[in-house]
Amino acid sequence: MAFYSMVVAQARTIEIVGNRVEFAFSANQRALREQVEQNKAWLESMALQSGGRKVTVTASQDASVAAPAGQDASAAAGEAAANDRKAELKQQALADKGVQAMLEVFPAEIRDVEEM
Repeated sequence: MAFYSMVVAQARTIEIVGNRVEFAFSANQRALREQVEQNKAWLESMALQSGGRKVTVTASQDASVAAPAGQDASAAAGEAAANDRKAELKQQALADKGVQAMLEVFPAEIRDVEEM
């Protein structure tokens, strides 16, 4: 259940074509894509048990969009403000007792935080 709510439910799309299930994640969800890849064998065995046929699990990630070369000062200032906000959100996340408990069980590094 935890894997579903922490990884599967956050996929941008889940597409089933024939004997293949593809989880697609946005550009900033690299860790979630990696979780699917790390648990691929388990997911495939669960699909075999529940569906009675062999299924291949894949995970993809959207390519990030590069900023235009002529980015103006206001866009740069907006990006700096967004980075400051992300740093603030990361500090809030690290201070959360639930996050601290999860990091004790699953050794990981928080690289990016999004406000939901």
